[in-house]
Amino acid sequence: MSPAAPAEWTVLQRPAIVSQAVAPVLEGAATGALFMGETGSGKTTLALAAARELTEGDFVRLRGSVLTSEVPYGLLFGLLKNAETDAFANSAAFYTVLSAAVAAQTSAPRPVILVDNAHLADPLSAHALAHLAATFSVRLVLAVPELGGLPEAFLDLWRDGLLGATEVPPLTAAEVAEVLALYLNGPVVPAAAHHLAERSGGNPLFLSYLAIEQLEEGLLTQHEGIWTLAGRASLTSDRLIGMLKTRVGHWSDAQREVLEIVALLETVPLDRLEQLVDPALIDELLDAGAIAVQSDDGLHLGLARAFGDVPGAPAIVMRNALMADVVRAGVPFLRRRQLRERIAPFFEDPAGSDYQSALAFSVWTLECGARLEPSLALHAARLANRLFDPEFAIRVASTVVEGPLLVPAGVQKSRAMRTLGRAANAGQILRRLAPRVREGEPVEVLVEFVQEVARVQGVLPGFDEFAGLHELALARVAAVQPEAERRGLLQRLELTGWSLTLGSGDHRRALDEVQAAYDRRPDASALTDDPAEAARAAEYEVRLTGMLAECLCAVGRQDEALALALQLEAAEATGELGEDAVDELHSALSLIYLSTGQWQRRRELIGSRARGVLGRELYRGSGDDGAIGVGHLFGGASRLGRQHLMSALSQFRLRDAGNGRSEILAALAYSSALDGDVESARDYLAESRAGALTSWNSAASATYLGLSAEALLDRDGDAAERMLAIADDYRERGLVADAFLLVSAAARSGSQEALDRLRTDRMPQPGPAAAAVYLWVDGLGAGDPELVLDAAEALLAQGNHLFARELATTVAATAPPALLGRAAAVLRETGEVLGELPSGAAVVSRFDGLTNRERDVALLVAEGLSNRDVAAALHLSVRTVESYLQSAFGKLGIANRRELAELGAAAG
Repeated sequence: MSPAAPAEWTVLQRPAIVSQAVAPVLEGAATGALFMGETGSGKTTLALAAARELTEGDFVRLRGSVLTSEVPYGLLFGLLKNAETDAFANSAAFYTVLSAAVAAQTSAPRPVILVDNAHLADPLSAHALAHLAATFSVRLVLAVPELGGLPEAFLDLWRDGLLGATEVPPLTAAEVAEVLALYLNGPVVPAAAHHLAERSGGNPLFLSYLAIEQLEEGLLTQHEGIWTLAGRASLTSDRLIGMLKTRVGHWSDAQREVLEIVALLETVPLDRLEQLVDPALIDELLDAGAIAVQSDDGLHLGLARAFGDVPGAPAIVMRNALMADVVRAGVPFLRRRQLRERIAPFFEDPAGSDYQSALAFSVWTLECGARLEPSLALHAARLANRLFDPEFAIRVASTVVEGPLLVPAGVQKSRAMRTLGRAANAGQILRRLAPRVREGEPVEVLVEFVQEVARVQGVLPGFDEFAGLHELALARVAAVQPEAERRGLLQRLELTGWSLTLGSGDHRRALDEVQAAYDRRPDASALTDDPAEAARAAEYEVRLTGMLAECLCAVGRQDEALALALQLEAAEATGELGEDAVDELHSALSLIYLSTGQWQRRRELIGSRARGVLGRELYRGSGDDGAIGVGHLFGGASRLGRQHLMSALSQFRLRDAGNGRSEILAALAYSSALDGDVESARDYLAESRAGALTSWNSAASATYLGLSAEALLDRDGDAAERMLAIADDYRERGLVADAFLLVSAAARSGSQEALDRLRTDRMPQPGPAAAAVYLWVDGLGAGDPELVLDAAEALLAQGNHLFARELATTVAATAPPALLGRAAAVLRETGEVLGELPSGAAVVSRFDGLTNRERDVALLVAEGLSNRDVAAALHLSVRTVESYLQSAFGKLGIANRRELAELGAAAG
């Protein structure tokens, strides 16, 4: 799909950087500002903005070049071309003429001179401009690639503190999202912005080529009005490739060989690179900025730990990802094979290589047409899957066609297929391998296979292979020695079985077994002196704790679940968990916080997840956006949730690995219903019902959101009755928390039966959200508006803004004056979040508790319009207007149109 894009690429002005750079000049502490950055970094754009900020009038713009750099006063030729020869006779006369020439170009009392490519200024011109700046006759703004090549006169200004230097930083992912949204005339999913920021290195010029190319190739596409990427971004633009090639061309053959090795391997441990090339060459390229020492930030260290690498070991990488692409593409086929033979001995033990270079060497091997050793192929497939690169995982795993590693490679292919949303293909792979597994694979392979079977069974209806294989694995593991290995394998099988049980919504059945395992769990620190074994034990405890917390939360023992959640957060804070364990920990915490009403904490948790490494965000981003959006919708914040939900849906349109799209569609139906968009709400509901839902948590969430939407769309329908019927089923299965959610939703929609249930059938250990609901019910029963207002304030603190608003509106309509101030405060704060009140509202109106569409209908009817006139004005059906009007009557506590007109006059 082609965007309605501007004629030119949008240039981001970045005013904060400019303001910081020119502040010392405006304060009189400096006489100029200097911007440094590579080609395409935007330094000239920032220099131009700085020049404009430093003067109210015109400024003088000069540009250095290779041609003028060798000509005396070549930079100033345009200014001095009409000067008399004797103007150069002495310095006093020269500066008089130069000052006059500058003044002729601008009316500013203190002229500003911008010099682009200042490193190419000839020495005499640089000296003259530096003199004017040093005497504060002019202000200088310079744009250069780096300080090192500047003429000495400019460097002297910098050394004396008269010329402030600002290194132009790469665009952040947020800035990339901003510039792409301006160009594409629509928002871009955060995942795509992260990926394009990483691939372009945050260089605006590189970003423009990269984004436009993905657009032309059909990889950058628009869904639901939001732009997303269908795969990893690549570059074939002749112009940019030519530009990058010129940078490579000036290196010597020996230097270029270093670049080729680093580019082909992506990252090379420094000690290995020193064995392959002259260390002096490495120093030269580091000094020149062509290569860099890989950052030891927390993200890389977390990945290194997850893959068994040595954290902090220095490694060399190409400074720019696109430059690495160009260097790789420029290595001839035969030379590529020759270089590979030199490198191959370092990969004889795949597990001894860092994760990035192992993956890159596998790519290198395949591109050379050489044989990929099965052990390396399996290692690379596992790494690729953990880095959410399923296409490459399938590619390398498919090279293993026979031998002892065939089954493990098949497991990795199945995992990759699941990530791509192709669960049926994953099931086919496992079915083909199952007979071989039953005949007698090593026990470690059998356990890994059973784990993958459970994951596929969780997302593929009708796939029922787990039970028999699980029993077989348990029997074989029982004979394993030594004890530590047997215990580890049994723990993996236990967790796999319980995970499948929880995925089916049978939390009550799992609870006793998980609780017993938790009670008898060994002390990881006292278990062994082996650090690796202790780490495995600690991760088992984290997974077990998460499952127990999920079970307790589901059966209504939410205080205990929240106590375990604190333990999980503490375990994560140690930074010692592997990535898979952290993923499971986050999943458990997300569910617990959503169920108990800790929605703000849940959003913080999701936002803290690392993103943007090696394409992982292209697969994980939809899940994060969806989780945040659903969390907002549970609190009724349609405006806040919709952006995330649309972003998630746009990605799910491309791939839906966990069958989560139906939940997002149900959430969008509820969002649309809250906003009064009946047509969209019905469309989303219809599509949601047609989709597959295999995860219990997604199914329960979709049911709640979908029925909540139906209750808003059809006030006289049976949504509340169906909520209660499904709640009965949940309760029968022991799912107390899910049943409570539906019953409370029915009560909010006006069901007296639901209110009665909430009074008599309560959760044994309610979390904060349930406790607030019970407080509301008690307040209603006792006719105590203060209790209802207490409930509203508690809900507000949790982030349930819509429910809090509904209760505060009820209090405002009926309570004594003493409570109006508190009610007004709740309405103001919820109004800011929900976008339904001005932030400074000080007057409580009984109309404030209505949804947008209910209020529109009520106010028009209050003005005397008939239902038919209102329907025409709002583009609704008469029946829908009647439905909204009756709902408004109920919330306002009135019975007819006359009372509504009186309320309207009072509010007017």
